[in-house]
Amino acid sequence: MAPPAEPATPDVIAAPVSTTPPAEPTHTRSRLAPYALWGTSVVSLALGTVFGVMALGAKQDYDDAPTYKRADKVHNLGIAADTGLGLGLLLAITGTVFYFVTPESDKTTHAQTAGAGTLRIAPLFSHHAQGGTLALRF
Repeated sequence: MAPPAEPATPDVIAAPVSTTPPAEPTHTRSRLAPYALWGTSVVSLALGTVFGVMALGAKQDYDDAPTYKRADKVHNLGIAADTGLGLGLLLAITGTVFYFVTPESDKTTHAQTAGAGTLRIAPLFSHHAQGGTLALRF
């Protein structure tokens, strides 16, 4: 019996193997969210101020001739002014937090998703409410 033939080896040249790890991908964080929150905050604060001035004018009208209709108008304008000012303050604080805080998990998330945002929509059912939740991460 003849000895078995040696297997044919392809003519392939091996590339040198590098021992250094690949460089970390550089990712610049988008500053869109803080600027959008600050812009919305300015609009909300302006609307709150406008409604506050309107509430003061309606209060003067109520003081001149008190009626239930004028009292309701003062109350509604006051609520709108308080809501606008409070929401504006909340949006300004949230925008500032988004601007200055970079969590550690954000770095790994950006490396994994290469800067892509994620949108999650989930239903919400309970004994007292039905609806949905919307989460956007970028």
